[in-house]
Amino acid sequence: MSKPARRDTRLVSRRAGFFFPSRGGDTKTESKMTFETTMTERHSGQFGEQSEATRSAFVDTLEAMEDGLKDAMHEAHDAVTAAADAVNETVEASGKATREGARGAADALAWVLDVPGHVSRHPWILLGAVILAGLLLAHRSRRQ
Repeated sequence: MSKPARRDTRLVSRRAGFFFPSRGGDTKTESKMTFETTMTERHSGQFGEQSEATRSAFVDTLEAMEDGLKDAMHEAHDAVTAAADAVNETVEASGKATREGARGAADALAWVLDVPGHVSRHPWILLGAVILAGLLLAHRSRRQ
């Protein structure tokens, strides 16, 4: 008795434009017969030139973007540095003005309260002010 012929399970089915191995097939051999491999072999020169041109254009675009980002980063850094310097100058100027104002107020108060200095500079005016103050006090005391 002879055995029935065994079906070959390595048939290739076509799905979505590609060849896929069926159950248990020899994938190494069948992968050589794929649509992509066939197209690549047919148009390898054309794809190679297009691929190189595309890659070159992509690299140029990335380099231009990188340069633009670097320039923007440097401009932002310069702007922040300039703003920080301006703030520091403003703070220093306001601190100096505050110190000068406080010093001026202290000097004015010291001048007003410097009785010995006033007496030495204007003795007759001060003598007249004391006599006037004494007369006012005497007049007030007589009324009461």
